[in-house]
Amino acid sequence: LVRSVLEYGCCVHNNAKPTNRKKIEVLNNQSLRKATGTTRTTPINALVALSGQEPIGLRLEYVAAREIVRNVSRCTAVGKQLLTLPQVDTNEIADLDYSFAEQMYLEHRHIFDAISPVIKLAITPQAISSIVINPALDGLNCTKQNVNPMRMKQYVLCAMNGKFKNKKKIFTDASKEGEKCAIGVYFEFTNQRISEKLGTEVSITSAELIAINVALQVIENMNLDDCVLYTDSKSACIMLSNVLECGEGETMLVQIIETAARRNITFQWIPSHISIFGNELADQLAKQGTRQHENPMVNQLLANDALQYFKKRKNEEAAKWYVEYSQTKGKTFYNINPKFDNKPWFVNVDMKGSDIRLLNRLMTGHNYSKYWLGKMRIADDMDCELCEEAETAEHTILHCPRYNNIRCKFSFDGRYRSLEELFMQKDLKVKQFGINFCDCT
Repeated sequence: LVRSVLEYGCCVHNNAKPTNRKKIEVLNNQSLRKATGTTRTTPINALVALSGQEPIGLRLEYVAAREIVRNVSRCTAVGKQLLTLPQVDTNEIADLDYSFAEQMYLEHRHIFDAISPVIKLAITPQAISSIVINPALDGLNCTKQNVNPMRMKQYVLCAMNGKFKNKKKIFTDASKEGEKCAIGVYFEFTNQRISEKLGTEVSITSAELIAINVALQVIENMNLDDCVLYTDSKSACIMLSNVLECGEGETMLVQIIETAARRNITFQWIPSHISIFGNELADQLAKQGTRQHENPMVNQLLANDALQYFKKRKNEEAAKWYVEYSQTKGKTFYNINPKFDNKPWFVNVDMKGSDIRLLNRLMTGHNYSKYWLGKMRIADDMDCELCEEAETAEHTILHCPRYNNIRCKFSFDGRYRSLEELFMQKDLKVKQFGINFCDCT
């Protein structure tokens, strides 16, 4: 609820001076403290990690990038204005009089310019109705996992040698290894083979669509008709079907549909890895492409690919910030939680909210122990009356002899030297024992 309000209009309010942007950061941190039950003195790295929320500055950059992607993809007035910006050296952007959105666009221009904008289909309803896209095999009414591979192969061969017998066969595939993406295309009737590495990372479905688009460009250049294109990407077939239903789609998808209408191309999904020669060869070509090192193909991006780029960048920047910040502050919590995670530890955990908040305070070391209250000048004395040493939460839970009788009832008694060591176990049962101990005292 709070975050949506802070994010609204971030392309505009990110143009404000740092002192005003700081107010948004303060408000965001106050909200996170309320949600996690942590204190005002809790280090920011612990606060954002407990809540699974990256620093607000990085979040707002991502939201602004998401808005720019939408504007460019939808060809809005804002998107068109951004596309007209002159080429600028990235090292000079900050020194020039550009708005936050313009700076964001110029810094990542290679991504925004590669986005395939949404356009209308420019073919007649009759042509649309003639396009055949089959995301399933005739007669196959269950999932691939529940069918014997040999039986699956028989279904495919039945289609190839039956209703598609007189059509030219084309096979497309894509491969992704880490950030490396590549496509493979095999034309059975000419034995032509294409293996290309993509210049920009995309999802595997987008890579499959790029492979289909490359195949259709070759068909157009060779002036071919009556082909059937076999792909093992059901998602790609469904996305193309959606373009037919909506009458619009991203440029690359529309180009595929319009070429298919002109050239009488049929799209047929087939399962992968069932020993269909053309499909296996296309798969090998795609894998071969990921090992290429020179002259990658300049490829278009679907809007979702651009969003994934910025999401990945946000996560990487958040992880980097978390490590750097933890070198000076919040070291205890960093030792317990050395990696930043967008998913809070208490998601899907069967535990009361009050217990979660208690554990959050114990993990950060900023809790309501006598020692902490003394440091905050809320209490006059910070020491344990029995032991005459600092009465921290760790001292009370693990070491103070006053609670030996209670502590012996729990499995953590005598096993841990510090709360840091206890919480590093990542064992919910141990955490629950800690809560039960606090309830008993």
